[in-house]
Order: sequence, then C-alpha cells, then structure tokens
Amino acid sequence: MKSQAIKRVGAASAFALSALCLSPSANASLYTFTQTGFSGGGVIKGSFEGEDLNHDGQIAYIFDLLPSPDATDTGTGADEVTSFSFSFSGDSVIQSFSHGFNELQGLVYDVGTRFLGDGTGSSITDTLEGLISDSQTPATNTGNFQYSSGLAITGTFGASVTNKDSGAISSTSALIAVTSHEPPKVVPVPAAFSLFASGLFGLGLFRRKKAI
Repeated sequence: MKSQAIKRVGAASAFALSALCLSPSANASLYTFTQTGFSGGGVIKGSFEGEDLNHDGQIAYIFDLLPSPDATDTGTGADEVTSFSFSFSGDSVIQSFSHGFNELQGLVYDVGTRFLGDGTGSSITDTLEGLISDSQTPATNTGNFQYSSGLAITGTFGASVTNKDSGAISSTSALIAVTSHEPPKVVPVPAAFSLFASGLFGLGLFRRKKAI
C-alpha cells in the first residue's frame, strides 16, 4: 500500500513537472490585415505572427539581413516574424494566388499602428517599413508572382501585384490596413505548479512518518 502511495504521488509530481517544462512561452501576437482598391478589382487578405524581440517598437523580418535562409539573429530585429500568409482574390489583371512564409522577403510593422507600410515611426529601420513577398521560382502552389507594398519598398503609398511571367501589374494607392490584433495567449501554469508542490509535500510527509 505504501509503495503504491509513493508511486501515485511520484506520478502526479512528474505529470505536473512535465506540464511546467513543456508549456510554451507564447509571446508572439497575431495580426490580420487587408488591402483593397487594386486596379483590377482584387483584394489582399492575410495575417502574420510576431514579437518585438529587440524592443525597438517594430516587428520585422528582413530576409537579406539574416546570415542564411535558416538562421536567426534577434540582435538585428530581422527575424521577429514567425508565421505569415496572404491570399490575393484575383481580378481582371492578375489571377488569384497565395503566399506563405517561404515567399516572405521583408515585413516591417510599427507596433500599435493601424497601417503597415506608411513610413511613420521612430526606429532607424523606418526606411524599410512595408511588405514584400516573392515566388523565387515558378511553382504550382504559388505561381510566379510578386507582392510589394509600402513607401520604402515601392517608392509610393500603396502596393502592386505582379505576374512575373507576363509582366501584368495590378496596383492600388491604399495602404495595408491592420484589421485586428490578437495578443499573446497566457499559459495557465499555476495549477500545474500547485499540483507539483502538493506532490512534493505529500512525498516528504510520508518519508517523515516512515522515519519516525
């Protein structure tokens, strides 16, 4: 009976400890965005997830500043985006397509603002603010398209979607509107900690009684 009690207490403690260790540090925020007014009538809708790791007031991913395609460098603030995707609805000029994180070349967003790519803010990387994604090679899942938006990237407010095979372009003077912001999820670890502490206390009490 005593050995079974020890096993039960030990199992409960181990479970609680694993919950503490495996709980993710979910600090990234999820942003959704849209862009309208394209000359062919198309609409951009997408989302990205990121965190301002270097506390410069911006969330940034700049492919060319990373040491290699698989590297990260939190010191430069070039790798603060962890997920990205968007879809273009298609219009009279450009067919519909979607891009994901693999196509992302650059994204710089001023945290807390309503638009992406308006060139405002106080960081030294303001000149890079905007978004660009590019199909590096023609592929059946993405096509061969480039999406560029932001004052620093296009030289003007708005964006353009380009079919790199035909040269067709659909453009807009509208900014990317950040339509929603979902803050990081709070990980509920106190209950697991309480269970772990109770298990340790019970095990200690049992050993003390045994010693007496």
